[in-house]
Amino acid sequence: MISIPAAATASTSWYPEMTKTRILVCHSCESVQELPWCGEDPQCQHPSCTEPLEYRLAQHPGHLGNLADIDEAVWNNLSARPSVLKELAKIAAGPGKGTGLGEKFYDVRSTFSEDAMTCWKKHGRTKNCDEYMSDRMRLYPDTRAERKEEGLDPKMRPTTSLCQYCPYHQIVTQRQRSEKFRYNYDV
Repeated sequence: MISIPAAATASTSWYPEMTKTRILVCHSCESVQELPWCGEDPQCQHPSCTEPLEYRLAQHPGHLGNLADIDEAVWNNLSARPSVLKELAKIAAGPGKGTGLGEKFYDVRSTFSEDAMTCWKKHGRTKNCDEYMSDRMRLYPDTRAERKEEGLDPKMRPTTSLCQYCPYHQIVTQRQRSEKFRYNYDV
């Protein structure tokens, strides 16, 4: 039977006026199969939804896959289907494949990690950093215009610190946990 983790179900935005269909993607045999769906709750237990799913899952013993829902009109548009499958492959790729959260996310995260490592080396690979989580180390997203446009306070925006990507942050976390759980951690 194909294993579909709950977190691995890709879902398009659900709108009641749209007729949806489910797509079963098997990563092991690289197949894509359309399944009927009532269009209600994705976890519904209607026999018309569960029986075809169970039948298809039984055809893929021990396989890994994803279950996605998509607007039926989009899926039935044969000229658009290759691009739909390409997008679905990005979102619902098998283990070790695909782009997960997107290449841009990983590029940004990698840049932050490299910058944090450079800073840590500049500070002499310290175990006690004076600039840890200071305002100077804050990473502010450039979203003031978008936040203002949405009616949100442009000054109140999410912040992340470069320190969260630094090896020193792990030392701080271990110190906090050793105090909280009373175990001996010597740094």
